[in-house]
Amino acid sequence: MLGTAGTALTIPLLPSLLPRELRAAPGDRPIRLAVVYTPNGQHPATWLPTGSETTFQMSPVLAPLEAHRAKLNVIHGLVGTSGHEAGHSECLTGRPLTDPSHMPSAGPSLDQLLAKGHASEVALESLQLGVDTGNTAFSIISYSDVKLGLPPQGSARGGFERVAGVVNVDPAAAEVRRAQSRSVLDSIMQDHASIRPHLSANERVLLDAHFDLVRAQELRLAEPLEPIVCEHLPTEVNDLDIPSTFLGHIDTIAAAFACDVTRVATLVMGGSGYYAHYEWAGVNADFHECAHGTASDSLERFTQANTWHAQMFAALLDRLDSIPDGDGTTLLDNTIVLWTNELGLHEFGHSKSNMGIVLAGGAAGYFSTGRFIDLAGAAHYHDLLLTIAHAAGRTDLATFGDEGKQVIERLRSA
Repeated sequence: MLGTAGTALTIPLLPSLLPRELRAAPGDRPIRLAVVYTPNGQHPATWLPTGSETTFQMSPVLAPLEAHRAKLNVIHGLVGTSGHEAGHSECLTGRPLTDPSHMPSAGPSLDQLLAKGHASEVALESLQLGVDTGNTAFSIISYSDVKLGLPPQGSARGGFERVAGVVNVDPAAAEVRRAQSRSVLDSIMQDHASIRPHLSANERVLLDAHFDLVRAQELRLAEPLEPIVCEHLPTEVNDLDIPSTFLGHIDTIAAAFACDVTRVATLVMGGSGYYAHYEWAGVNADFHECAHGTASDSLERFTQANTWHAQMFAALLDRLDSIPDGDGTTLLDNTIVLWTNELGLHEFGHSKSNMGIVLAGGAAGYFSTGRFIDLAGAAHYHDLLLTIAHAAGRTDLATFGDEGKQVIERLRSA
């Protein structure tokens, strides 16, 4: 957020009645990316599977993923990120923060890099969704190329409406809403001109980047509307409680991918250092305190909360795997689904080493799945980001982030 003289500027949740410029050809299956971020790390005693690479038993936390074991990899032994305060900003950028603003040292984040590559082919470049994230920098994992943070939409209804705004819409009603949207954008652009002189040089860079986003939206709203007809849009989502918001976002992501409204989505639970009581999961204790071992029965409660995270991740895999994607494949087969964190496996500390990751989906055959892979410190988390970029088609990238310098060959299909 930028502020001066009592004026606050945040990135608005702009209406999404945007034209569909291109449609995927029949049989053409693009690679999608979905990222699920949960906070505060994992405890090795309850997260690590047992057994060998191909014959392993899921741990208590990962047990909800058993039905999808053939289409995922459990990975540990990655050198980690920068921990709580910096971990969220480094999560997809590979660049730790360098100042108190909680922004990475450089952008863009991986999701935004990939989103830009198909911006002309979809109605929405990307979706940023969140559950109980609040208005805080600690919940942001997506950043533009000039480090402009893209806050997650914390309402399931709000996320749904972004997608519903371009799917199965009545053209006349849509045009009315597009006219309203253009009016809102005009007002935002006027605010830009009045606020800019009062900002510092660094703030002007961010504001100008925001202005560029607004201008791009305005240009697309000026183009003829081509609504998308798709059968996969859910009839309703709601925000009755934390689980319903999470599940509503899952339905929206699956529909957005199935209808090719977007090919990139992130879903943030809470944010780094999340302090909530997971009462909906039977945990009547501060999750952050459980992560530090300072609550009563910390390990049991920490395990319960993270098992609930796994249940939500499994629900996303269920939805993606239930939707056909041509030639006997499903959306999950042609998607990269990353479950990540700002901390590594730790015994009630802030360890950023030995990160535990679940990477699901085959990326149209790029990944060899069904394995428990111990990298034993031979690869950095940033190497994983580079590998995902290659799996999504960006094989031109030789590096990513500060430490991403190699594709992790053990993850690839032979």
